[in-house]
Amino acid sequence: MYKRKRRFTPKAALVFLLVAALSLSACGKTPNQATSEQSSVEESFSSESSAEESKTEAESEPAGSESAESAPAEETKDSAADYLKELQETEMYEFSLASYNSDYKVGDTVIITVEMECEADFGGTIGSCVGKNYEWQQKDFEATAGSYTLSWEIKPSVDTAQLSIWYSGGNSVGIKSIDVAIAEPEIGLTGDYIKLFTGEDNLEFALSKYNSKYQVGDYVKISVEFESDGDFSGALGTCQGSNYEWVQQDFAYEQAGTYTLTWTAKPSVDMAQIGIWWIGGTAVGVKSINVDKVEQEVGLTGEYKALFTEPGDYEFYPSVIEPQFKFGDEALITVTLESDGEFNGCMGTCVGKNYDWKQVEYSSETGLSTWQLQISPVVDMVQVGIWWIGGTAVGIVDIDVDITYWGYQHHVTTGALYTATQKGDVYTFNPSDYCEYEEGDVITITAAFNSNDVYNGCLKMKDANGAVKQAGFESNGGVTTCSLVLAGSKEDAEIDFWWMNTRVGLDSITVVKGGELEQPTEPTEPTDPSKVDTSSWQIAFNGFSSQWGGWQAKNGNSGVLEFSAAVADIMSINNIASADELGGVLFQIWNVSEEYAGVEVEYTLYIDEVEFKKEKIAFSYNTDGKFNDYLLQLTNTAVFDWGNYEFTGNETLRAVVSLADAGEGEEPGAGEDTTIKTDSYTFDASKNGENETFAFDLYHYFSDLTIGDQVKITAEFSCDGGWYGGAVGVTSSDAADGDWDSVSFSNDDGVTTYSTTATVKYDQSNGGQVQMWWIGGADVTVKLTFEKIAGEDPGAGEDPGAGEEPEIKTDSYTFDVSKNGENETFAFDLYNYFPDLTIGDQVKISAEFSCENGWYGGSVGVSSSAAADGSWDSVSFSNDDGVTTYSTTATVKYDQSNGGQVQIWWIGGADVTVKLTFEKLDGEGTEE
Repeated sequence: MYKRKRRFTPKAALVFLLVAALSLSACGKTPNQATSEQSSVEESFSSESSAEESKTEAESEPAGSESAESAPAEETKDSAADYLKELQETEMYEFSLASYNSDYKVGDTVIITVEMECEADFGGTIGSCVGKNYEWQQKDFEATAGSYTLSWEIKPSVDTAQLSIWYSGGNSVGIKSIDVAIAEPEIGLTGDYIKLFTGEDNLEFALSKYNSKYQVGDYVKISVEFESDGDFSGALGTCQGSNYEWVQQDFAYEQAGTYTLTWTAKPSVDMAQIGIWWIGGTAVGVKSINVDKVEQEVGLTGEYKALFTEPGDYEFYPSVIEPQFKFGDEALITVTLESDGEFNGCMGTCVGKNYDWKQVEYSSETGLSTWQLQISPVVDMVQVGIWWIGGTAVGIVDIDVDITYWGYQHHVTTGALYTATQKGDVYTFNPSDYCEYEEGDVITITAAFNSNDVYNGCLKMKDANGAVKQAGFESNGGVTTCSLVLAGSKEDAEIDFWWMNTRVGLDSITVVKGGELEQPTEPTEPTDPSKVDTSSWQIAFNGFSSQWGGWQAKNGNSGVLEFSAAVADIMSINNIASADELGGVLFQIWNVSEEYAGVEVEYTLYIDEVEFKKEKIAFSYNTDGKFNDYLLQLTNTAVFDWGNYEFTGNETLRAVVSLADAGEGEEPGAGEDTTIKTDSYTFDASKNGENETFAFDLYHYFSDLTIGDQVKITAEFSCDGGWYGGAVGVTSSDAADGDWDSVSFSNDDGVTTYSTTATVKYDQSNGGQVQMWWIGGADVTVKLTFEKIAGEDPGAGEDPGAGEEPEIKTDSYTFDVSKNGENETFAFDLYNYFPDLTIGDQVKISAEFSCENGWYGGSVGVSSSAAADGSWDSVSFSNDDGVTTYSTTATVKYDQSNGGQVQIWWIGGADVTVKLTFEKLDGEGTEE
């Protein structure tokens, strides 16, 4: 989140300082400026120069003389190749500290030791930038001819130092060696801290951790108490606004002590972050964090139909505003709102025969705004939702409903024989009144219907053998017919009207002799209960209003055959205000495969933990081929009359389902298909924005995986009217991109299924994840199905890596500067480089970064059960420019925990390339 302030080395200032230093040196002053002491120094320096000149003249004798054979100039020339660098007068050499100590990081105190030599006396300076203002600091030195060792202790705020030569008598100065040693400072802080900073770093924390009543969108005062043994600076920040823009407050303290920073903000996430840019002492400790909700004065006055001071919903009934409105009408709905800041949200309702939710999203500014929705609801309800309030409040000023098209309820429907006016109506007749036939004759009964909208039901009658036969009818509006063929009896037949959106007319009934009877099917072997897969079954309680405005369910988790739900919660999700408006509750089992028709189950229903109903029942099909998977209907009306139980809304319902006689006398797991495994996890909607993750390891499901085996992973998501998105993936050396095979998903509501198939190589790359990036409205449950598919061993009979040197491997990756802030990651797996790793083996990982005049920071790490913290061994890095090398050594345990990452947290100026070197070390459990 944090973008570091751009650091730079003031080149122009350095040139000025160099020139100034030269002008102030003894050899550069004029005689009338020098003191007597300085004059004597100059005279001494001048005498030495004359002696050198005489020596030079003497050395210019013809070849073969004794003095010519011992000329020291030749020795200096021979050793020049050993110098790191040769400098002439007024030349400067800039070098990277990390190049001479890979453990160095900006802010460390270091001792820089430089060994030099020159044929003449020489002098100069060594310098670097220090402090948060990057002030230039230097140390001057003077040396006599020969070798000289310079030592300097400093705490740079950059990764560079500069060595300058002021004078050298016209001779070159050779740099023989440079050593950079880190001086470990004694931390002057004691006590318990939430976090102790000893260098540039971040602390991210959840606001709700420090105030359990905090909700996203609240105004809060964040108070952070620091303690330091020197000056320090940084920032406190969080995401704000509907676009989640990063906002921060910078701070700086000039001396050691205890300080309290306070900041008032309105975060749009449950997160804030403390970043420390600079520490002038050795450490900064965070002693405490407090989060207090701040009551903000609402800037709206007047009367409103609803007033929002935080995100929420408001429901209204169009028929109350426009008495002529009936659901099914098309209407233009206009809502006028007022706010003292920006806000956004939506307006929606249920449409279509499946009661699908449809909504339109809006974004508005300060003042009055108008939202309009042209829609044909199938319920008498519209909802206004406010997702984000940038000010303090939003008020609903007015709502208008203008009917633009009269729906089906305004049309009159009649039938020649009968008109059904409500769900549950029954029409009874005797087929023998329409046709003469003998008992047992095959007859065909046909009924014709008409309506303006959706309706369904069935035609049923007992045959001559006393068995009930039935045929169903269903229509989206208009005329339809339904026929039933049976061996006729003399009993009455009946037409049941199960469902209608408006009145249904029965136009005619005809009965004729003849017809083709359905042939009885061969009896099949009953399904062995131990073979029934219940991993997809899901228990639900569905509520509906007395006006039957559609229903929504409270669902249990897939594969769990016991579920409890409060009636009040069932009423809430169906927008039912009181028990008087509750039409009933349906108990259901969903997602039962058609192959289990006829399978007998036993269910028990409890109301407030008192057994209410217990029986065995077999799954069956409707005559239209649709699977009838609900077992029981509880209601306080005559629509689905079963005991006429009257709910108060305060009850808790519980259902327990089991297979009849399942597993009796058998060994648990007998007959289990070991090629298919399941798992499930529920993502908590209250954790939206935390990138919640469910991790899995294929080896835990299939311990007998061999090289080349394939596993198909199917992820099925379910959510009660919420929205969500994320990814499902698995690591695999055979994946398309070489390390990760994944699919992304996003959904608005309902149940959506996504699947991916990856060839998983048994090489410690069998880990996977379901990641939920964002979630809202309701919890999301994922059911995972793992299906093992046999494969061949692609490496059978071969010696992996034969003829190669397996001890050192390299890899590289370039981080794109345009992705700054996206926390770009390069993942690697040690097993891909060393397939012969065994438990206790060590691998040294060196990461060398290069960047053309850019700045960047991040971390290099590897997961390992032998790591210091038990899971992750890593080093952080940061750099301003140039090439910097960082390395870490981890003891890698051969336990599927060999994955690693290079993460770039922030980057600027230019792309950054990392070269990774993996060196396998000998030894078990200890570093060399």
